[in-house]
Amino acid sequence: MRLSENEIRKLIRGAENGDKKALNRLYLENEVLSKRANQRMRQLEKTGYDYYAYDMAITHTQTSYKRDRFSTSKKILNTPREVANQVRQLNNFLGARSSTVKGQKEIENERIALFETKGFEFKDRKQATEFLKELGSEDIQNVIETTDQSQKVIDLIHSTFEKSKKAYDYLLSIYRQVVNGSKMFDDILSFEKNLNDLVKMEKLESNKDLSVEEMIDTLQKAKKGQNNGR
Repeated sequence: MRLSENEIRKLIRGAENGDKKALNRLYLENEVLSKRANQRMRQLEKTGYDYYAYDMAITHTQTSYKRDRFSTSKKILNTPREVANQVRQLNNFLGARSSTVKGQKEIENERIALFETKGFEFKDRKQATEFLKELGSEDIQNVIETTDQSQKVIDLIHSTFEKSKKAYDYLLSIYRQVVNGSKMFDDILSFEKNLNDLVKMEKLESNKDLSVEEMIDTLQKAKKGQNNGR
């Protein structure tokens, strides 16, 4: 039985007032839950389900102490609030359905079925699972959370993912820049307008070594020339 939020707060107050039993209880909870969580993380990595809840866990451990596993070190977690915050993170992770391989498979089946009912088509199961993995990445989730056009984001991810690996990687770089504020959502819409032309260009032998940026620049110059010739 995991500690409730009220129990955690009570233990923090006690530990900060010098109650060693309260502090030891927090450390014990962290040790027990960390062991369980780290085992789950290893299983998720081994089976390729290192996203969703896994992403949340890694973000916490990397941000807090630059590690890929939950720590039980009292040198790292050296205040009652630090260890309590990690216990909260552990509760969130262990309580998430996607923290287990079984849960990930259930979510995967449900989401593939849902996307197929919406008209999404996948060549095979492998492509479907790769698409879901990309959709669950922190970069994409951040974009979805920062726009009111989440369905457009998902549709564009799917169509680009299906058509061109090079264009898809470029789209991800745009998404990251939208999240950090160096690009606007309109840049994504501009990319969408050029997508089919980019895919056609990429298929030409003469363009195989060009980057997406170079192909977009070529397209823009060609369109500008057409407009000037009218």
